[in-house]
Amino acid sequence: SAATPSTHGWRRRHGGVAFDGVGGIGGRVGISDVGAPIGADAGRWRGASRGPTSRSQVATNAVSKQGFDQPSNQAYDIPDFSWKNLLPVWGGQSLFAVAAAVCIRVFDPWLKQPNWGFGANVAWPMSTEVIGFSLAATLALLVVNSALEKAVPERWATKEYVQSFVLLLFGPDRRTVPVAIAALVTGFAAGLGEEWFFRGLIQGSLSSMTPLGPWGGLAAASVIFGCGHLLNRFYFAVATMSGAFFGLLYMQTGDLLVPLIAHTLYDAIIVFFVHLDVTDLSKKEQQEIIAAGAEGP
Repeated sequence: SAATPSTHGWRRRHGGVAFDGVGGIGGRVGISDVGAPIGADAGRWRGASRGPTSRSQVATNAVSKQGFDQPSNQAYDIPDFSWKNLLPVWGGQSLFAVAAAVCIRVFDPWLKQPNWGFGANVAWPMSTEVIGFSLAATLALLVVNSALEKAVPERWATKEYVQSFVLLLFGPDRRTVPVAIAALVTGFAAGLGEEWFFRGLIQGSLSSMTPLGPWGGLAAASVIFGCGHLLNRFYFAVATMSGAFFGLLYMQTGDLLVPLIAHTLYDAIIVFFVHLDVTDLSKKEQQEIIAAGAEGP
């Protein structure tokens, strides 16, 4: 994947970590990687006749659409870090948990999902085996993410959107400790809500109540999960595979805490390192990221 000289260096910082297909911080709250590809990739991905082919052109076009006459680095107001800005994100993700709890409670006579959809083998406090398995699953996701970063050119089509979202959510200046805490809470809100809803409720119900069976229920729930992250075709595919990975963890362990912890930690780590990436940039580069994110998937 080609990169312009002005962006190649900062993309490699912190190992090039970026979002890939983990639910919660996926389509609904915007942290899911999107935006225009850079340099030579833009022509291949969007088509040579469609849109800009460089960061500066992306920024200029986005500013023009907004009716601004000033340069792109003055077009967008990036708010400072504030806990208030995070509440709508956490609240939105929590709605998945609320929906799962209500459905399981109301339709329990038909659904009959064990332990409110948390699986037949769930136990508290968690065993060391559950914790270790969850950490190993998180590491596996990070390794796959890094491999995709290097191997798939279209990967850049989903990176700048997440960077723009992190900038708008956590601010342009580095706030290491507050953002680390906020990233963990954000990851937990996504992990709890989406794992309970898509794995505990949908996958569990389809597996036990329909002719699909466990493997069919896993496949169907994964596709539904991918459809909930339909930012572009590449991200749909990655989100579907991620959903299948989480679903497989749930199916094999019978404990929803395993995919929940892996989902939480993965999202939290990605959010935090993206924050480190974007706060290393100049103000002009940050404005270009916001402008590129405004272009959409």
